[in-house]
Amino acid sequence: MQDNAITNDCTFCANKAAGRETIIYEDDKVWVARPQDMKQHKERIVVVSQMHAKELTDEMKTYACQKGLEIARLAYSRFPEIEKIAIMEDSKSRFPNHWHCIISDIDPAAPDYKQIIEETEYTEFYVNKK
Repeated sequence: MQDNAITNDCTFCANKAAGRETIIYEDDKVWVARPQDMKQHKERIVVVSQMHAKELTDEMKTYACQKGLEIARLAYSRFPEIEKIAIMEDSKSRFPNHWHCIISDIDPAAPDYKQIIEETEYTEFYVNKK
């Protein structure tokens, strides 16, 4: 079933309803938050579909990614030393009820650096091009 109703059996919905997510943007299609686990990145953003569905149409994915990048560019402007970020669909998700993607800097010192570089499909974007 694909709907936007908040349900307590959905981890994302339960976290959001309980105020455990730091929501930085929300509309009727997506919400954008800082994840609970920043994995030692200076900034990290998760873009979550409001719809209970693991797959989205290409149009909806494009909307979600564009909205996430718009917010990420503002967030990363606080860190001029970071030149590029990566956007990746979360293929190792613990949250099966919502499509979501992660936007993160690619920091060799971060514990998930090897996973991002070697095991995850991602696209790089410039945020603070020098």
